[in-house]
Amino acid sequence: MSDETRRLTRSLSFIKENTTQIEKILDKLIEDGIIGMDERSQILANPLLENQLHSVIEKIIRKQAYQSFLSALKTTGNNHVVDKIVGLHFPKDQKDNQGMNREKTYTVNSIEEEGEEKSHYEQYVKEKTLEELKLENDRLKTQQSIVREQLNEKYKKIQELKIEVRNYKRQNTELNEKLKSYEELQVRMAGIEEELQDKDKMNRIIEIALCERSEEIDRLQRQCEELKVESEEKSEQISYLSGQMELLKIELGKASEDRHRLKQTIVDMSNSMEEKFVDMMSALNDLKAYKQAQCEVTTPRNSSSSRYQYGRRGQPLVLAKTKYRTQHK
Repeated sequence: MSDETRRLTRSLSFIKENTTQIEKILDKLIEDGIIGMDERSQILANPLLENQLHSVIEKIIRKQAYQSFLSALKTTGNNHVVDKIVGLHFPKDQKDNQGMNREKTYTVNSIEEEGEEKSHYEQYVKEKTLEELKLENDRLKTQQSIVREQLNEKYKKIQELKIEVRNYKRQNTELNEKLKSYEELQVRMAGIEEELQDKDKMNRIIEIALCERSEEIDRLQRQCEELKVESEEKSEQISYLSGQMELLKIELGKASEDRHRLKQTIVDMSNSMEEKFVDMMSALNDLKAYKQAQCEVTTPRNSSSSRYQYGRRGQPLVLAKTKYRTQHK
């Protein structure tokens, strides 16, 4: 087993637990010609990342692409995994594939192997340190330029802040004036709130009165409806009575005409009877006068006295006739 294979197998758990960006690692291996597109698809078909990394390591070991794998790890930001793999130091006692312990042997080959391994590790540490120093130097230069830019921005910001401070002072003065106005406004608002409370009380009183008036209006409306119904009934009665009165007027007119005709008939009858009575009285008087005349012829001695009596007797008869006519006119 080669040293690279031993480093990969000893770091297998760490690689599976700490490696990220598996797709970018596979893309880098495709660029280096280690795997093909179909192999990439087969590896990514497995949903578990640990199984995907296990398949990658198997292909790396089989194709002996140790350096390409380390380069892919560095490119994808897995430097901590590279440090773990490269910095792995093997102890003197090694375990074989069956997990059996072997006795410690201090042969010349093992010592040389250990020395080569140590030298290789020291060389890696130096290269790693130099690379880190370069990266740190570049980082510091970049940071220095960033700091300068930040200082310039801060200077500009300070100038802007000074302008803002002046503006804030001016605004503060305006705000103080507004605050005074606001306090006065608060006093006015308090007075308005009291007025509103009073108006609310009045509104509640008015609402109660309106409710009472509404009930009164409802009651009056009901009464109006009742009066309307009653008025309609009275109107019907009045119409009926008007019709009856018209009929009575017609009948009264007829009765008045009948009465007038009857009265005229009575007057006519009375006049006729009066005339007949007068004629009878005249005939009677003539008869009496005739008889008296005959008496005077037979007894002349008493003629003057008889004329006197006739005259006196004739007077009541004339008065009676006049009285009768007066009463029956």
